[in-house]
Amino acid sequence: MKKLVSDVRLEFMKMRRQHIWLVLLISVPILAKCATTGKGSIADGYTRSFYGAPLYNAILMPILCATIASRICENEYEGHAFKQLMTMQKPRELFTAKFVVAALLMAIVCCVQPITILVTGKMYHYADAVTASDILFFAFSQYIVCIFFIIVIQIISLYVENQFVPMSIGVILSLLGLFSMFFPPSVMRFMPSSYFALLNFVGMNWDRAGRSVSYYRMGYPWGYVAILAAVIIALYTVSLRWFVNKEN
Repeated sequence: MKKLVSDVRLEFMKMRRQHIWLVLLISVPILAKCATTGKGSIADGYTRSFYGAPLYNAILMPILCATIASRICENEYEGHAFKQLMTMQKPRELFTAKFVVAALLMAIVCCVQPITILVTGKMYHYADAVTASDILFFAFSQYIVCIFFIIVIQIISLYVENQFVPMSIGVILSLLGLFSMFFPPSVMRFMPSSYFALLNFVGMNWDRAGRSVSYYRMGYPWGYVAILAAVIIALYTVSLRWFVNKEN
């Protein structure tokens, strides 16, 4: 555990000139703004916010995850330091440290929206109820999707020296997120960006005749969570094994 903490601290030191903190400073207000959709209707403000934020996240989060994971991995390419680094640090430790750093940064990001929803709800006196489990599940559901993207982008960044490639993947995933909401759930299951919405516990009804929208609560989609968690574990295991064998 001490070695992991030391490796993570080293990765944070490498980040000083990567401007990742600047990226976060720019992204946090934007993501917070996306969590204030409930202001349009105080009667169901919390429900609107929980429904609206994941729709924005499906577009914004893939690019943010790609930027963070790519910049963290880019350090070693800039100085052609991979071979030298492998003499002092095991490949498994390097891969794990980079993943943990990216996961920690996204954990900070994913706390912004739940806090914003709560604060906005108190300020505008939302009338509908919200529970601690709603807040926690919302944060967790958005975070677990980000973890999937972090692993995907990290392995691409470590495989390809040209970091334009993982950034392009992030843009493609964001575009998929933009259009994924127009597809039925049977199709959305195969589109990674759509899981921001698939893991939502709020649904929407559109009354065509009255041209009105209503929102309703659903059960927490633990089935989708289990599927995504299994994919993440499998992908991390395979990616870690590949990286270890690649550098040995």
